[in-house]
Amino acid sequence: MTSPTIQALGITQEGDPTRWRATGYVEGIGWLEAWGTSLIGAMEALQKLAAQRVTEQAEEKSGC
Repeated sequence: MTSPTIQALGITQEGDPTRWRATGYVEGIGWLEAWGTSLIGAMEALQKLAAQRVTEQAEEKSGC
């Protein structure tokens, strides 16, 4: 399985310097949002969530 492509990526700091929000659109999944304690942490959390959702969707289609 290939890793999901995140389009329209947005990362913002929300108040506290350790509160970051990442949003992005994943084709076939839709908009996702994830939080982290750093810019990189938020981005990694979004990538992980996108991969998880793509895997779940593939499992649903295959009937597992």
